[in-house]
Amino acid sequence: MKISKILFLLFLIGTTSCSPRLKMTDDEKAAYKWSRRSKSTLNFPYGTVLEMKVKILDGYHLGRSKGYGHYMMKVLEINGESVDKSLIFEFDNSYQYNEFPSNNTELHKYLYNEEVSIITNEMRLEMEKQYVGKVYNIAAYESGKFIGIPDGWGKYRQVPGGIKGLVFKNHLVIVTDLDKD
Repeated sequence: MKISKILFLLFLIGTTSCSPRLKMTDDEKAAYKWSRRSKSTLNFPYGTVLEMKVKILDGYHLGRSKGYGHYMMKVLEINGESVDKSLIFEFDNSYQYNEFPSNNTELHKYLYNEEVSIITNEMRLEMEKQYVGKVYNIAAYESGKFIGIPDGWGKYRQVPGGIKGLVFKNHLVIVTDLDKD
């Protein structure tokens, strides 16, 4: 019995030490390093469900390039403690079935229970009176995704015009509205 265990260990050592090892590229190393990062913008590990007090903001007035017609959340408190810096996030409410609309068309459907293809400026302003500036207590977690073109792309495909570099974009994923539970 002991001899078979020793032979098995020798076999494992021999096959792993003789097998070729692939070196990680710089991109792979950077992605691995990023995936091992334990703290997010909220200073909790990504995916940690937290209780938050948030305020709905109009992305257009924040001066964001793609903010027109989109809403964001400003985190005011985390687990009952005030936040001392400005934390503003886009948010994903796919688990909430649009309890927190993230754009004009979702907000129109939420408020009036009908879909429209065009939202006029007057419609937007009227809808925002009922939504922007409101404070909610939610359970949510921080997540994110890489956006852009990584180094090495050009080796295999033409780089699309105007796109440079790879960035990580954070957002909140809403689990529930604590005021409704």
